[in-house]
Amino acid sequence: MGMYRTILHAMVMMAMFAIVLVILEHYKFFDRQTPRTDEQRATANMSAVAPSRLSARSGEYIINRANDGHFWVNAYVNGDQVRFMVDTGASFVVLSPDDAETLGFDFWDEDFSYRIRTATGEYAMAPIVIDEIEIGDDIRIFNVRGAVLNEGAEVSLLGLSFLNKLTSYQFSGDELILTP
Repeated sequence: MGMYRTILHAMVMMAMFAIVLVILEHYKFFDRQTPRTDEQRATANMSAVAPSRLSARSGEYIINRANDGHFWVNAYVNGDQVRFMVDTGASFVVLSPDDAETLGFDFWDEDFSYRIRTATGEYAMAPIVIDEIEIGDDIRIFNVRGAVLNEGAEVSLLGLSFLNKLTSYQFSGDELILTP
């Protein structure tokens, strides 16, 4: 009789544990599915990107991976600071509409005449040339091809039109190493 009670007790405990796991997964699923306001998205983005650091080491600039898995860097675009996510899958630098407006780029609807296909869909874009992008004291790249998307870009992307003008860039573990 004692052995049956122990088995029954173990089965009840496992069932309760399984129910708790299902409930937790349910809440995690709905939390991912809940639409966020612009303010909530901005707060989430800033908290996700805060840990990235830029440091210099003998002619190299090291960007540490942030806790969201991406590499983020503050750069100066034509003298104004912009926060970029480094994206080797982006052919060129992409400015978010908000960053483009802050930098003084003005657009009309007809300027967004080009189409671009990304991992998240197809968007209208306006091509631009950025006079200068500066990171740290030694990285200054001039005449960088770029684009502004009319929608869909919540963050600015530092793409290959910038990265390919460096002497080199390489990933080493949780570091991105930029060589001017």
